[in-house]
Order: sequence, then structure tokens, then C-alpha cells
Amino acid sequence: MKVTSDKLSTITQQFVQDIKILFPDGLVSVCLYGSAATEDFDPDRSNINFLVALTPEALCDVRKVQPIIKKWQKKRIAMPLFLSELYIEASLDSFPIEFLNMQHAYKCLEGKDVLKAIQIDPADLRLQCERELKGKLLHLRHGYIHSGGKKRPMLQLISESLTAFTAIFRALLVLKGENVPAQKSEILFKTCKVYGHGEDVFRQLVEIRSSGK
Repeated sequence: MKVTSDKLSTITQQFVQDIKILFPDGLVSVCLYGSAATEDFDPDRSNINFLVALTPEALCDVRKVQPIIKKWQKKRIAMPLFLSELYIEASLDSFPIEFLNMQHAYKCLEGKDVLKAIQIDPADLRLQCERELKGKLLHLRHGYIHSGGKKRPMLQLISESLTAFTAIFRALLVLKGENVPAQKSEILFKTCKVYGHGEDVFRQLVEIRSSGK
């Protein structure tokens, strides 16, 4: 399903209504995050991501969403994150990149803004950046070998890798105290400049992903 800007607005409104009906007394917040909350949204490729904060009691009854998951999937809604405020607070040291990226691009659609006040410890962020970069390097090597040099799997590997590196590079810019560009491609290029690495390879990869060649 191709999701235009008008359709995106309708889908987000319907999702919020679904959640309010399912959890009338346990809903704390609904946040739209990721590319769907920015101008980077690609109607042909991007999924729609939601964070739903519930009370601990409502989380115990999260099975309520099972009957409408297929309905959401048809509208390009990825499996929402169902969390409690306590879980968010207790997980900032474990998933600093993930929460930093949510906080970078999101819209609070309903209830309390649970992402606004979160604080990421730079030490936790640096440690995860190192871990993720080393892991992505292993993934790239494995994926390259597994592709057999064929075009389609190579294009998929490039697309998936650029998405992953964008999230990590955004965190690397934050660690340097740099302003983070709005566009994903500019995040890649700026990080290369800030850390003294050649950006040509990333420009080529972005061009390949855009053209599909």
C-alpha cells in the first residue's frame, strides 16, 4: 500500500482511535516516530512507527491488540512499541541510540509527551555506538559473502545498512555536540566530515539506493 501524506494523516488518526478504544483507562501516550514524523517519509518504502506508553496494568492486557494487527499491517504500520514510563526510564542506559533516535524525530499525538524529558548519558551512548558499529561491520561482511555478488541482495544490503548507519551516525554527531541535520543522507555526510572520514563512499551508496542500480 502506498501511503501519501493525506493517507498518513488519516492512518495516524485512526491508529490513535484504535488505541484509545482498546485502552480507555490505561493509555498514557501515543507518539509517532521515525521518518513518518519528518519530511524524509518515503510513501513507497517507509513504515509507520508508533510508541504507545501504557500503565503497567494495561500492559498486562496488551493481547487486546492481536485481533487488529493485520489491519495495521495493511496500512504499513510496523508493530508498535508498547512500553511503560518505568520501562523507558530503566532502559535509557541499555538502548540510548534507539531512544535518542525516537527523540530526534517524533510527534506526540495523544496524552503525555514521554520522550521530551528523557536524558541520555553520553557514556552509555558512546559504548553502544562502538558495539553497534562493530556489529554492523560483521553484518556487512556476512551479507556481502551471502549475496554472491548478485544485484538484488546487494541492493537490499545497501538499503538496510544505510538505515542502520544513519541511526548510529546521528548518535555520533550528538556525542560531538554537533547539530544533527534533518535529512538522513546529510547525517551520513556530516558525520564523515566531523570524524575525518571520506564521504564519497556514502554518497555513492545513497545514489545507488535512490536509483536502485
